[in-house]
Amino acid sequence: MKTKFLRRYTNLPFLFDMLQNKRLTLLDPEKWEDKNDSCFIKHYKKEKKLKTLLALCFTEADETFNHWKVFSDGSNGVCIQFKKNALLKHFSKADDSINIRTEKVKYKPIKDIDNNKIELLDVPFIKRLPYKDEKEFRIICESAKKILKYKHIEISSNSIDRIIVNPWISEPVFNSIKRTINVISDCNELKVYKTTIIRNKQWENKVAAIVKQLL
Repeated sequence: MKTKFLRRYTNLPFLFDMLQNKRLTLLDPEKWEDKNDSCFIKHYKKEKKLKTLLALCFTEADETFNHWKVFSDGSNGVCIQFKKNALLKHFSKADDSINIRTEKVKYKPIKDIDNNKIELLDVPFIKRLPYKDEKEFRIICESAKKILKYKHIEISSNSIDRIIVNPWISEPVFNSIKRTINVISDCNELKVYKTTIIRNKQWENKVAAIVKQLL
């Protein structure tokens, strides 16, 4: 089944920059925490003789507690859920001096990393097998001509399905964030929710009813 959405876990400053400027920003993977991952990209860049290689990562996985803990910033964290097809159309309009590639990440055990099983073009989209639950979808920008430290891609608010705010934020602050988002240009109808990943009233009510029946 094809995935309809791409999710990006990030923080509030990134969210507000994106909404205010209607753009996403690809950055240098050199500062990624996972050095196994950035090492592959570094060698790919060298072999291809590229002056620029930038990336932006998403997930096709459903919301999990692990995503919130690892990829968001605690009570500053948010998840931006994009409409996949609408978002990728924006990346197809990039200028001719750069090459944009969009692919699912492939997860490999160490024993499969050899010349007989890996193509050079696959290298920026490969991670170690222990990361497979991330279900990452990656966008890279590469250029043999331009030196770029970042690359902005213009997007429309119509490519955003919803904004999901982290579970640790208080209700009054969540309401303030929601109001702030909805007064931004073209974002007045944007859906903004607080995740129930760690506390879901429907779940609690069902558990209470089941336990009561068992007594």
